[in-house]
Amino acid sequence: MLSILIPVYAYDVGALVHTLHRQACELSQAWEIRLLDDASPAHWLVKNRRLAQLPGVHYQELPHNVGRAKIRNLLCRQAQYEYLLFLDSDSGIDHDDFLATYVAQLAPERVLCGGRTYLPKPLAASFHLHWWYGTEREVRPAKTRRQQPYAGFMTNNFIVPKTVMQTIPFNETVTTYGHEDTLFGFQLQAAAIEIMHIDNPVLHIGLDEADCWLDKQRVAIQNLYRLHRQNPALQTQALRWWIRLHRTGLLQLVMPFLKRKSSLWEQQLLHQHQPNLRLLDLLKIYWLEEVHQTQKRPFLK
Repeated sequence: MLSILIPVYAYDVGALVHTLHRQACELSQAWEIRLLDDASPAHWLVKNRRLAQLPGVHYQELPHNVGRAKIRNLLCRQAQYEYLLFLDSDSGIDHDDFLATYVAQLAPERVLCGGRTYLPKPLAASFHLHWWYGTEREVRPAKTRRQQPYAGFMTNNFIVPKTVMQTIPFNETVTTYGHEDTLFGFQLQAAAIEIMHIDNPVLHIGLDEADCWLDKQRVAIQNLYRLHRQNPALQTQALRWWIRLHRTGLLQLVMPFLKRKSSLWEQQLLHQHQPNLRLLDLLKIYWLEEVHQTQKRPFLK
């Protein structure tokens, strides 16, 4: 019935797996938990190998890092059952009916998204920017997410029928951080696969330090630009604003101003207690135009 699939990299998944194992044992349906490690450093492997001793848990290590898209496709191929629950390894579960809530909603040709939440405060000040962005932009109740069901698709907590995943695998050309999930949501919409949003969140525990997180956002924008070139109908809020400003010619006029301000805005995001996320929105537009000019490719109308 249910394959619980967790790609693992450099994270101790013991608490998550024990919670899932306890809840799975209470289900009346068949289940398995599969852990696939993406070539983590050795000390992380030692922590997680012991989980293979749990009944119903399958643990495997890859010899080389394959990335966020390919590892999910590998887990899909290994899965025994018809419904696939994908969870990020840095997730936490704080309610006892997490699996039961999902199982009650399973249906062919339907993707279920449970959402995410964050701790009341970050564990350290260095994680504040990531935590602030997550609580301000990513924590949304199902009622809100249902208004635009395909927008902002996140892979940290969702169930997909195996038949759907086999038809629409993750794009393995996306090897760096960011927007493989945006593309997957776009492909689900193009195939008219229903996404049903429910309130069944996991805690996003494994935060990045502010400078690392901001660097990842820039890499993600580079991915987004490339995916948009391949799929012009793929849209995000940053893309829509970039296209609109580019068409008017305004963006080319203000690029020198954006370039002068970009370093200041980055520092403000890194160091302010309540950073203004509008500055990040402006940086994303600047980064899109920057990569576009670097590529020296014609603008897509």
